Amino acid sequence: MVKTYFKIAWRNFKHNKIFSLVNIIGLSVGLACCLLISLYILDEASYDAYQKNAANIYQVATTFIMEGKQESRPSTPSPMAATMKLAFPEIEQSARLMGLLEEDKTLLQYRDQKGTTKSFYETKGYLADSGFFKIFTYNFIEGNAVTALNEPKTIVLSEEIAKNPVINTKMQWIVFVVIFIPIAIGIMIFGWFALKGEYDHLPESSAEVED
Repeated sequence: MVKTYFKIAWRNFKHNKIFSLVNIIGLSVGLACCLLISLYILDEASYDAYQKNAANIYQVATTFIMEGKQESRPSTPSPMAATMKLAFPEIEQSARLMGLLEEDKTLLQYRDQKGTTKSFYETKGYLADSGFFKIFTYNFIEGNAVTALNEPKTIVLSEEIAKNPVINTKMQWIVFVVIFIPIAIGIMIFGWFALKGEYDHLPESSAEVED
């Protein structure tokens, strides 16, 4: 029976070549478009799906009105995180994240077991509250994600930075950090920070910061 269907289809194609080609091309384009749209939707929906608390994580934004136009940005005044947590008991954790050094570099130094100081630069960096790793899921290779940032003057590095050839060591060093923040009227942060954790690479479908 299937063989008969193919024969009929072939005869129709031979008798109506132009019409059949238009139908075949239209069907092929339609299927290709559906497939591409489906792949795009699946890819967009997969972002941050690995987060354990994905359904309960929200980002607070600010809407600015300039010259009659509204523009939303993922930024808020610094006190808002603590204020909202006090005002809304439903909020279990809050954390602020501030990107650094868009046009500068961070000087990192460490002392090895022999007391030798070595230096290298990094172009990425973020300031985060102690609750950051309690909200977001990071796979820690070394250290404890829950307590990593509980103390002042602590730092967590990605595996990529921690395995820098200049370092060649794990969790046995402290880092001297010099940070210049031009957007904050020239604030400089420096001093020795205790290394409290090292986390694995984030999935490609992550929308979070890597380093």
